Amino acid sequence: MNTNYKIALAVVAGAALGAAAVQGLHAQVKPKAYLVTESEVIDAAALAAYVPAGINNVPKTFQNIDPDQTYHVGALGLVLINYRAKLQNPPQKWTDFLEPQWKEKITLGHPGFSGYVGNWVIAISDKYGWDYFARLAKNKPKIAKSIFDTVTDIVSGERLVGAGPDHNSLESKAKGNPIEIQFPTDDSVLIVSPVAVMKDAPHPNAARLFKNFFYSREYSVTMATSFNYPLHTGVSAPSGIALEKLKWYRNKAQRLEKEIPQAIARWRETFGV
Repeated sequence: MNTNYKIALAVVAGAALGAAAVQGLHAQVKPKAYLVTESEVIDAAALAAYVPAGINNVPKTFQNIDPDQTYHVGALGLVLINYRAKLQNPPQKWTDFLEPQWKEKITLGHPGFSGYVGNWVIAISDKYGWDYFARLAKNKPKIAKSIFDTVTDIVSGERLVGAGPDHNSLESKAKGNPIEIQFPTDDSVLIVSPVAVMKDAPHPNAARLFKNFFYSREYSVTMATSFNYPLHTGVSAPSGIALEKLKWYRNKAQRLEKEIPQAIARWRETFGV
């Protein structure tokens, strides 16, 4: 059996349209199978139901994120506190960002440019109301675009603390840069990126085989090597802390299509950007 497949990948920013990426792939390389991952699934009607082999290797909490089995977890990420190494008494929880000592020392991404930041904004609003951001604005945080910009700002010393990504922060630390992470005591924000087979895929069996690979040990070892949380419970997390032992908060995908645009508008009103 021929298993020598060529894989074409397209990575787009959190606020970009996945459909455009698929159209671009088709125009350029006409792949035999489509398998799509997004930060959140919006139109499940375009996806084919399939229970992948190996899904039981994933923590039980994430084995059945879609009751209709049209999509499954493809990657996990966290928004947590990142900070400059050797910083004395770094923030331990999100509400610490509101303390006067962090005025002009905070870096944030923008929900209009980053799906991770959009998720974080919705989660924090759920926990503390929009007044949290009105108070945070008084501390004059730097508002960049991508959530990864927080890593750049902290490593350069321009800012000391941020709401940043786990994997990019850990990767930067591994390169010897002065950055650390803190899992907030009032919950990291968990981002579940689903993976799915398109319903009209011309070669769905190839797509299903590729989807099975996501739940293999090999895939999770690769993910952990690149400082992402592994899906396979038998592979250690790069942070040293298993996902099952973390405190996290996750937004439901169905909310985000409506609420992120509203959050972007309020963010621009509150922060002026």
